[in-house]
Amino acid sequence: MKAIVSSLVTALAALALGGCVAGDAMSVAPSPLAPTRPAPEMAGILAPLQGGLVGRMAELGMDDAARLQALQTEYRALEYTAPGDIASWQGQGGRVAGQVVPSQPYRVGSQDCRQFTHTITAGTEEVVERGTACRNADGSWALLS
Repeated sequence: MKAIVSSLVTALAALALGGCVAGDAMSVAPSPLAPTRPAPEMAGILAPLQGGLVGRMAELGMDDAARLQALQTEYRALEYTAPGDIASWQGQGGRVAGQVVPSQPYRVGSQDCRQFTHTITAGTEEVVERGTACRNADGSWALLS
């Protein structure tokens, strides 16, 4: 009996920690209470992204909450996601979703930079944007292209 309980505890711990493994895709669950503006502490970090790649995808008609989720996911992908892994998000009641895939970081002078791809699916339409961002001295990421 003790071995079964121990195995169960180990299995549950592995499931709970599974999202912490660097190789796993990061998922951002939609929230019915998702803010339409970033929290004050996030606003300063997101501003240098200048709307991010998602800002170039106006034709998808995303609401402000979905656009904010997408921009926050771009930041998290640049900051925390391993090269080639997926940071995903979903908004507007599941009608729109996206995936951000960063590449290997590289240095330009004293700045860390990363190329990344953001794919957004809205209904049957899929839009892919590619860009490059570099880290500022304050830790924020600025979109270059």
